[in-house]
Parts: sequence; C-alpha cells; structure tokens
Amino acid sequence: MPNCAVCDIELQPQQKTCHVCGSATSDVSQSGASLTPPLPLSSAPSPLPESSGVEEKAPSGERECPACGNIFDSLYQDEFCPCGTELRPRVTLGREGAPTDSISPESLLPPVPLSPPVEPAGPSRPAAGTVCIVVYSDAKPRQPIRYVPIVKDVVLIGREDPVRGDFPDLDLASLLDPAAAKKVSRRHAELLRARDSQSFSLRPLPGNTGTQVGKELASPGQHYPLTDGTPIVLGGVVWMKFETIK
Repeated sequence: MPNCAVCDIELQPQQKTCHVCGSATSDVSQSGASLTPPLPLSSAPSPLPESSGVEEKAPSGERECPACGNIFDSLYQDEFCPCGTELRPRVTLGREGAPTDSISPESLLPPVPLSPPVEPAGPSRPAAGTVCIVVYSDAKPRQPIRYVPIVKDVVLIGREDPVRGDFPDLDLASLLDPAAAKKVSRRHAELLRARDSQSFSLRPLPGNTGTQVGKELASPGQHYPLTDGTPIVLGGVVWMKFETIK
C-alpha cells in the first residue's frame, strides 16, 4: 500500500489525495516507496569558493565553518554548522593568500628612503646693496647671527621690557645670552638715516651702559657718522657692524 509523501499516512490504491493532509498522491512512487522532500534552498549552505589571489571583501556578517567550508550569511542564527563545528567570522584572502584584514594601504606603498638630517641654516644674508646692522655672537670666534636691514629713518636699539613699555626695533635680548644682553640698556642707542643725503649716524641715548663707535667712546646725545664696515660695541659685550652687503 502506498504512503503519503508528506505525512506518511497509509493510503488506499485508488486514493488521489491524502485524506489527512490533502497532498496529491502523484508524488508517491509506483513501488509505494515515499519520496524524501527536497532541502529548502534557504538552509542549504554553499561551498567555499577557491581563492583567486585577488582581494575580495566579504559581506558583513558572513561566517564560515572551518571544518567543511560552508558559508552562512547574517540570517543564519545558529552558532554551529549542521556538521557540528562552531562557526567563525569569514575572512577572504587577498594578494599572495594573505587575509585582507592584515593588509593596510600603507603596506602596499614602496618604502620612503631616509633622508640625511638637515643642518640648521645660518642667518639669512640680504641681497647685495642692502644697508644693515650685522649682530655678531658674544662668543669667540665671533660669527654673524643676524642681519638687520635699515628700512626706517630711526631704528631704536636696546632690550625689550614689556613691563616698562620698551619695545626696540632691534631687540638684542632675543639674540644673545641673557647675561650678555642685560649689559645693554633697554633704550641704548638710535641709528638715524638722513633721507636727503642718504647718510647714517649713531646717537647713544642718555643712561646707556657705554657705546663705542669705531675706536671712539661715544657720548650720549652726540651723532657719530657711520660708514661701510664701522664697528659698534654696546655695553662692552655686544659686537655689531654697520655694513652695506656686497
């Protein structure tokens, strides 16, 4: 006697439908053996494709079975494969078989060659013909540490003191050792430019700690002409030179 392919109830040979579930008896084989229902497509895992060696990004939430290679999407709620093995997050293979999670954009770039350390540059020398004051280091051998172009008719030389409101055009405190800079007055001297004759002179201000122009000890309030190469010493420690850049 044939059985129903759905509910396995015994049927009469002349029955066209199952009297329990209503299924058609055409699904029953002539020999009377019941047919096994097909596996739903949604639950049938697909085999793991072979890696082509090219980076492939796995869809979010995919998991795979390390034993049989079956792949499950985020709709599969079980933590285990039908074979009984615990699932793990899927990792696709990139170039040379390396997991794409381990490949960063920086690792694909060629290495940057190391450049030798850059030596600090010396003071910037102005263009030829520039009239300037050259400040020298306080340690021997004395080297130029700053070229100060003369672009104003009056250039105040001294040491900055914001508390007293002293802001000289040439602040020697920012260039020299503090001990040496303190031997210069806050308002030490003025460098003057005469526009009609384009001549220059130095006028020490009252209360300065001593000024030497060339080989002469200068008196406060007096004008001392400056020519190309004239040395100037302030406070006995700060060495400068009036110079036209060649």
